[in-house]
Order: sequence, then C-alpha cells, then structure tokens
Amino acid sequence: MEFAVRAGDTLAGVVAMATDAENSRTSAAGLERELEDSAAPSRIDRTHLGPLAVVGRSAPAHRAELIATMHRREDPVVWTSDLIGWATQDLRPSLSQIACPPHLLVGEDDLWLDAADVAWAAEQIPLAQLTVLEGIGHYPMEEVEGFAEVLHGWLDDHGSQRVLEPPTADSAARSDVMRRQRARSRLIAERTGSRTGARPAAPWLGAVRPATSPVAPVPS
Repeated sequence: MEFAVRAGDTLAGVVAMATDAENSRTSAAGLERELEDSAAPSRIDRTHLGPLAVVGRSAPAHRAELIATMHRREDPVVWTSDLIGWATQDLRPSLSQIACPPHLLVGEDDLWLDAADVAWAAEQIPLAQLTVLEGIGHYPMEEVEGFAEVLHGWLDDHGSQRVLEPPTADSAARSDVMRRQRARSRLIAERTGSRTGARPAAPWLGAVRPATSPVAPVPS
C-alpha cells in the first residue's frame, strides 16, 4: 500500500495483500517488550507458532506446517521489528491521493487483519477493488496453489485498464527503477514458464467486488 502512495503515478496498478491503512489494535510498546526473551516464549517458537495460527483453513495441514517452518527461519528480531513498523504506520491521510488503481486482498481467516478495516481503506482510494479470499489467512502468496499465475492475471488486468501519463521530472528516477524491476520479473517468468498455459482454477477466490460492497465471506 505504501508503494502505491509513494510511486502510484508510475504504476498501472498495485495488488496489496494482507494490508490495511492503519493498525490501531497492535501494541508497538508490547512488541518492543517482546524483543526481550524474558517477556515472551522462545523467539523461535513464536516465529513458528505465530504464522501457523494465521494460516487459513483452506490450507492442508502439511502446507500450513511448511509455511510456519519457512517463517520460523526468520530472524526474530527482524520479524518483531517489522511488526513494530506495521503497528506504527498510518497511511490514512494519503489514501485519497493514490494515483493508480489498487486491488486490495484480505484473507477471510487472517487473524492479524480485520476485513472491515481493509474495506474502509479501499473505500477511500479512487478506483480501488476489494477481494476477500475465502478460507485464506495471512499468507495468500504461500497458501494459494498456483498463486503466481493468479497474480499475473490481476496485474495484467491493471495493465490493460490504465494508460500511464508521461512521467514527470520528480518521477523519472522511480520510473526507471520500475522499468528495470518489471524487466527482471518478466525474465524470471519466462525462465520458469509461469506465464504460459491457461490460468489455474481458483475455487478459493471470491469475486472481485467494488470497494463500496459490504464485507462478508465470499461464497466458493
């Protein structure tokens, strides 16, 4: 979401996963206290059990355990510091200024985010779309089978819907960085073959809804 705020004028669109504009329920002071081992269980245990708790019910048990194991390898100080940054971030004043059409995603089973908060953020952004992923938790990029192809589809839709204005002097450097990043992404996609063939079926995916739609579980 912050990427859209900072560089929206250079983008055709943004897919923002598991994000809201401001998280008032997470205590930054509590997280800072947890940086001390005496205040919390083993950091390794926390970086395993925490992700395991927010994987959605659609993920098989072996996949949920794999996701938790991958996150357990993270440096717990970095992990907690990242959460502190999230807890203290507030993008609400900037939402209406986002220049590209963002697609906001939130997992129905995400215990760290409230779908209503994500819906509120979407309502403040021009041309925003909101999708609630049924049975998915905090890690859609890891929980969803074939997610790379689904993501390519969303990004392709953005690219076909918006013609970018010529970059301004202020955005020229950022635009150049974005071009290099897109070229690298295309190269990776070509080497892995991820853009070939039909997109996989996604029964877990709720229909894309306008930001003004009520937030409710999306039927499969």
